[in-house]
Amino acid sequence: MRKIKNNNLLLLYLKTRGLIWQQIESFDYFLKVDLKKIILKLKVSQLVQNSLFFLKYVSVNVSIVTNFEKTTEFTVPPNECRLRDLSYSANLCGDIVYYFQSKKFIRKNIFIGRLPIMLQSKKCILSNKDEHYFSNVNECPLDPGGYFIIRGSEKIILIQEQLTLNKISIEQDYSGNLSATIYTKFKSRRSKNSVVLKNKNFYFRHNVFIEDIPLIIIFKSLGIEREQDIIEVIGTEFAEVLEHSIYENRMLGIVSKQQAILYLSNRLNLRFYDSIEKKILYKPLTDSYENKRKINNLVFKFILNQITSHSKKYSINIEKGNLISMMTRRLLLFLNKPNFSNDKDYYGNKRLELSGQLYSLLFEDLFKKANTELTKYNEFYNQKTRKIFFFDYSSSFRQDLISNGLEIALLTGNWSIKKYIFEKNGITQTISRLSYISGFSGTTKITTGFKKIRKSTGPRFLNSSQWGAICPIDTPEGESCGLVKNLSILSHISNKENQSYILDLCYDMGLGLNGFFFSNSTKKKENISNVFLNGIYIGIHANTSAFLYSLRKMRRLGYIGEFVSFYWETSINIVNIYTDSGRVCRPLNIIKNGNILIEKIRPNLIKKGLIFFKDLLRTGFIEFLDVNEQNNALIAVEKTDVTLKTTHLELSSDIILGICGSLVPFSEHNQSPRNTYQCAMNKQAISSISFNQENREDTVLSLLIYPQKPLVKTKAMNVIGNNWLSGGVNSCICIMSYSGYDIEDAIILNRSSVDYGFFRNYSSKRYKLISKEGIYTDDISSIINFENYNIPNIYKNSKNHMANAENNSFEMVFKKNTNNTIKKIFSTANNQDMFFIKIIIRQCRKPEIGDKFSSRHGQKGICGLLCSNRDLPFSNYGIIPDLIMNPHGFPSRMTIGKILELVASKTSSVLGKFSNGDSFQLKNANHISKRLKSLGFQKTGDEIFFSGISGFPLNCGITSGPVFYQKLKHVVQDKIHARSQGKKSNLTKQPIEGRSKGGGLRFGEMERDCIVSFGATEVALERLMLSSDLFNVFLDPKTGFITNERTQKKLIPMKIPYACKLLFQEMQSMNIVPRFLIRTDDLFENIY
Repeated sequence: MRKIKNNNLLLLYLKTRGLIWQQIESFDYFLKVDLKKIILKLKVSQLVQNSLFFLKYVSVNVSIVTNFEKTTEFTVPPNECRLRDLSYSANLCGDIVYYFQSKKFIRKNIFIGRLPIMLQSKKCILSNKDEHYFSNVNECPLDPGGYFIIRGSEKIILIQEQLTLNKISIEQDYSGNLSATIYTKFKSRRSKNSVVLKNKNFYFRHNVFIEDIPLIIIFKSLGIEREQDIIEVIGTEFAEVLEHSIYENRMLGIVSKQQAILYLSNRLNLRFYDSIEKKILYKPLTDSYENKRKINNLVFKFILNQITSHSKKYSINIEKGNLISMMTRRLLLFLNKPNFSNDKDYYGNKRLELSGQLYSLLFEDLFKKANTELTKYNEFYNQKTRKIFFFDYSSSFRQDLISNGLEIALLTGNWSIKKYIFEKNGITQTISRLSYISGFSGTTKITTGFKKIRKSTGPRFLNSSQWGAICPIDTPEGESCGLVKNLSILSHISNKENQSYILDLCYDMGLGLNGFFFSNSTKKKENISNVFLNGIYIGIHANTSAFLYSLRKMRRLGYIGEFVSFYWETSINIVNIYTDSGRVCRPLNIIKNGNILIEKIRPNLIKKGLIFFKDLLRTGFIEFLDVNEQNNALIAVEKTDVTLKTTHLELSSDIILGICGSLVPFSEHNQSPRNTYQCAMNKQAISSISFNQENREDTVLSLLIYPQKPLVKTKAMNVIGNNWLSGGVNSCICIMSYSGYDIEDAIILNRSSVDYGFFRNYSSKRYKLISKEGIYTDDISSIINFENYNIPNIYKNSKNHMANAENNSFEMVFKKNTNNTIKKIFSTANNQDMFFIKIIIRQCRKPEIGDKFSSRHGQKGICGLLCSNRDLPFSNYGIIPDLIMNPHGFPSRMTIGKILELVASKTSSVLGKFSNGDSFQLKNANHISKRLKSLGFQKTGDEIFFSGISGFPLNCGITSGPVFYQKLKHVVQDKIHARSQGKKSNLTKQPIEGRSKGGGLRFGEMERDCIVSFGATEVALERLMLSSDLFNVFLDPKTGFITNERTQKKLIPMKIPYACKLLFQEMQSMNIVPRFLIRTDDLFENIY
């Protein structure tokens, strides 16, 4: 039987799930579950005219995306929202029931607000549609969605990285003390609970206490009064270590539970409590049961506040004691043997918040705010009017708070949620449409909460737990390095799973309850383990192996959610079950007794589409494992690595790479920083962006006119869609030194190739003119003054069709020596009756000296010379290179993958077949070289070249062949600028910098040093003062100070830079007195 190729599984997974499946699934979960929970659980009650007014929501419904035009409602495709600057949103309606004066009133289909809808979600009109439908609505079928359209702009919610809650991590405080810490969140309150080892004593630290509390007192307040019982709960093997803490408690004289509670109540931070709770705490602790119970509950109200009791037999305080003893034991074990799972940067201790969770938090805050305004309106109506109370939901409920609040938050990226004290900027980002790949960059980008200026090394490092979850090479350069990450191509982020049925299932399978969980020293059998569900202790199990085997078997058969995780920490005998959201999971082939189960399936069934990925999950051939559960698995990368002990097999060998990283051919042969550079180059390459690029109206758009498919492909190109929307040209290159214009990274281009369309592209720019009234004329130049909008002049005899967005091109003058055409002009209006005109100006551009190019291996270079075709060297076959690069660029950059691509591309051009350039192939470089040698070429790709000037053969062999090159967005025509006189800075009086501000090129320190080294003093004087910030001052000859002209008569005028004058004033403010040395005759007189 033929075996299934990994490539087929990769295609099947991404065809079923999609590249950004987690973003869309997260938003669908919000619409299906979270939205209903938020709305239906909210109830409004208040006293109106001496009668109780009560309101509740009974149902909720989200329509498909529509728009209103006067009195008409109709569906709107996404492209129309882009053209008309509309928001792609849907109506949120619901049914309400309210009671007033013992009467019940029902209102159905009440409008609540408008929700921006994510593209490709279930409420989007593009969901589950074929390519024909995409074409009819002017959309690209390769567009993965996962973003919002807000007032014409495409916005994506970035994935936010957070520390997981209810998980023990080992940290170090500012004093260098080790602590076992748990971050918890209950309702709207987030807290940090720590067991700290300080001066050989253990303390409990929480913000609710004004000082660190001895750990023994915490256990006594929880009801464990005997010291021997405390030692047994933590572990008898640590009795000697705990002696210091026990001795400290004896010195304090705390013996009973009542004394411990009194000790804690006297050290509470009362700002955490309201006025009623403070009165209870101020009362003396009496023997009454009710008083003890109230104070006890208030003391432990904010400590480990996520815990809720799972059994009526044991109180919540006992379960809190379980967790505190676990924290103490984890800290003691870490001192003996540090464990990777205790590391704060271990990725099993991180959770990723997707657009659905963030959207849910924002909507809940806005919805509660709108209902608060509803109660204020009713109260105002009751106090200020004497009329009979009449409730009108549409007039008293402010729908604009929800609609505008969501739009503004998505548009600006500034989110403020009062409930969770959450204020953060940069949550959203505008999608870059420079290339097809750059559109994906935001959907898989992960941002952390660390500031870029912090010298934090831990979060920046590549952690071993990120294997298969985070792309190891796709991260920005500079201050954001390591803090901004990207998901790998197969990673998926889990959604929240219902934990109640998992809890019931565990109890049905023999999970037992115990007052305090067992430590290793008190266990009679090694197979007994403590079980935690989402970080909360739920009991113990006597046969852990059988317990986990049954749970995993049910998950593989589809009885349990596919993203539920079961992780057994064998070193401390703890089973962690996770059903929460934000865990990074990835699919793996299941292996049983050394046999790959999926090989039993016929490959033809997958190719014909008769088997879906869900079928493989539910039948036990493939399963998802998160970062924690991978520690219980033995995963093989290749089939040759499979043994009898192997449990799983990777779907593909290059799954560790992300979207951009998987496009680099032979990336394992390159230096790691070069692969990182290339991930950024892929996003900056000029290419085709989509199939509907001619119908889009982006602000700035650069498109390659003659793009080509690369001769060396990776399988990710077919999966991602880059095979159809490529961004480069297969260039015939020679690796040689020529003419001296190729020093460092400079390259030489063939002028004839450029004239024939080599890397020719056109750049378009959109101008938007707002008008108060609609425009119904064909001669747009007669009614618009283009100089006011900084738009090039248009010939008056041009004709433009504005109502229909038809292309009508004609020449116009934009700048000197540039040819521009107007691609499109049309007028339209948004839903607020604001009329505007959009003008698209297009300019065709050829490569010129100063433009930036790059191969697919991060070797970027600037065009240093456009050389004539007849002067360039040529080969035996008469081939003249399109591009020449210097061979000195290889030793320092170590991009061996580029040489392999050249050899493989040369083979492909002879055979007429595409070559495979996937990373981590079993076929090595020798196989590629032997394949080229079998075709009659040198195995290194060297050929004999002749000089184009003399015609004689060159003395050495020249490595030549096709290499896929990209033209980047950094073109010299957009960057070069100059000015004579213009705007100056108000502070320094120097000319401003930057083309967009009307400034010039910066004359910096390196330019200054160059002028000084040449001794060109007059040039330095002109650049740095006369043409910059010349300023006239007057000196006092007696003191040498700069003084005012009106104070004295005998003053010496002098011309100095204004920056120099500012420097003297700043020095004077610091009590440093600068004085001028004034020359009189031929002597220098030093004035003091």
